[in-house]
Amino acid sequence: MKVSLVDILSIKGDSFLHKSHTGVKIFATILLIAAIIISKNSWALGALALTAVSLLAYVKLNVIKQLPFYLYPLFFSLLYGRLIMGFSGELLFLIVAKATTAVMVLLLLIVTTPYYKIFNALSMFLPSVLVDIMLLTYRSIFLLISKIVETFTAIKIKGGTAFIKPQRWLASIGSFLSLSVIKAIDLNERNYWIMQMRGYEGKMATRNSEVFKLSDINPVIFAIIFFVMAVLG
Repeated sequence: MKVSLVDILSIKGDSFLHKSHTGVKIFATILLIAAIIISKNSWALGALALTAVSLLAYVKLNVIKQLPFYLYPLFFSLLYGRLIMGFSGELLFLIVAKATTAVMVLLLLIVTTPYYKIFNALSMFLPSVLVDIMLLTYRSIFLLISKIVETFTAIKIKGGTAFIKPQRWLASIGSFLSLSVIKAIDLNERNYWIMQMRGYEGKMATRNSEVFKLSDINPVIFAIIFFVMAVLG
């Protein structure tokens, strides 16, 4: 799946979640993740996951396009729960359900909120320098991923990923990692000098044009209900 689709949906979406206040959505997301962490009720986690998937489909991110986002938490939670902790059965399912459900909740926030609004809301609580670093890191990650894909494709075309010759394969992997690090450093340096030329003085100009409405409280009410269920369950 193209990660750019997330940005397109967050900016051009017109659902009630897109129109909700950013600060309220962030608070509701934090509350839901806290509830997921402390929850021991598999049925409650399943209900939350089903709700999140339904809402993601409602904002036009269909289930098939959601699947790549769940592969990493699914794999690493299975690895952690089974091989490291030695869990099985319901306990293993609980670990996997918590990881994937948390990703669903975060994905719902990102898909329904433009990234600049998220960082603008965070600037009210965090130092401006830290928020600027997070914003630049977010932007650089996607640029770096595209460069890594281009580099890996070039190596693959030249036969550098062939497993028939292990020495050649290892040399290609080393070159691939080295080029990725160099491209990352170069990308950050370019971004810094471009910002300097455009008048960056240690703080990005932001403005908050959102107005709180009574209907914005609905995500928080839902988060509180689930949090109570997690505590009592």
